[in-house]
Amino acid sequence: EEQNRMAIFAVKQAQRLSADASPIEKALIAAQAARFPDDLTADRMELERNYSKLMMQVAARQVDAILHVASPIVVAQGPGHDRKLTARMATRANGIPCLTTIRCALDAFAALSARRILAVTPFHDVLNGQVRTYLEAEGLTVAALERVPAEFDFLQDVPPEALMEAARRGAAACDGAFDAVWMPSG
Repeated sequence: EEQNRMAIFAVKQAQRLSADASPIEKALIAAQAARFPDDLTADRMELERNYSKLMMQVAARQVDAILHVASPIVVAQGPGHDRKLTARMATRANGIPCLTTIRCALDAFAALSARRILAVTPFHDVLNGQVRTYLEAEGLTVAALERVPAEFDFLQDVPPEALMEAARRGAAACDGAFDAVWMPSG
């Protein structure tokens, strides 16, 4: 039986690893420091070195694909950053297909011919503005964008009921004029 292996590059979860982490886990922990890099400081250059090592270590595990799970990090870098990121990842991972969650969502919208998106996020207002800009740069319309208040470091703790209530508010706000509901998280 053929089995596909996916490496998930989830920087948020890596932050919670213990001090006796393996080299790959340490590289992930270092990657967490780059949440919103905007300069070439010594820390940023160290991160780049760790990132390269991480991709090579993941590739050595002979996975079939690598999924970067952190839409806020990608979206904060501006429209189109996911394509640059996955190209860089694939180069460092010896050509293993690399994906981002934001690109997976965009591809899903295209497959569904969804143009008007109802977004429900636990993100703060600045990041929600970046999400809107990212989607609009891809030719999509944000029919409504509802926020579920959450502390950024605990986005995963937002209860499903809160997300559903926000989706209902968003649907009402745009009079049901949407093609897809999208609920990204950190």
